[in-house]
Amino acid sequence: MISPHPPYCFDRNGKLQRRVTDDSWNNLDAYREQAEYIGGRVLEVVDSLIASSKTPPVIIIQADHGTGTRADSRSVAYSQDDSAMERMPILNAYLVPQDVRNKLYPEISPVNSFRLLLSGLFEDENLQALEDHSFYSWYNDPYRLSDVSTLLRSEQRDGVVRY
Repeated sequence: MISPHPPYCFDRNGKLQRRVTDDSWNNLDAYREQAEYIGGRVLEVVDSLIASSKTPPVIIIQADHGTGTRADSRSVAYSQDDSAMERMPILNAYLVPQDVRNKLYPEISPVNSFRLLLSGLFEDENLQALEDHSFYSWYNDPYRLSDVSTLLRSEQRDGVVRY
């Protein structure tokens, strides 16, 4: 599922918007409407999986990147650090057994989510955690990666990213 992602075309009730504009990356209201609709649909799927499972399911919901609605990324004032701070924190939701949940930590990166899960669920798996690093590149120079791990960690408090 690639939503919510521009163009934002659904309202909170799932009705197709009649007018979709090119500036939808920066349309916070349209983003919120579509995010609310998609969030509700995802919860329906999760509830259905839980209700129809004979054993408690394991569910991980991860986003590929954060929003892109806070500032105009084409603006000179919108720095790579600003962009990384907005785009790198992701939704990372887990429904896992309590012993696995106890091993989760606020700055866990996707590289370790499944390593931790598989090691916790299967006795013969012992996948060691990797270093939690986040790398970012600017749109006009996609192959020049910057390690933004320290920048992101400086903004995390109690597992919540604050801007």
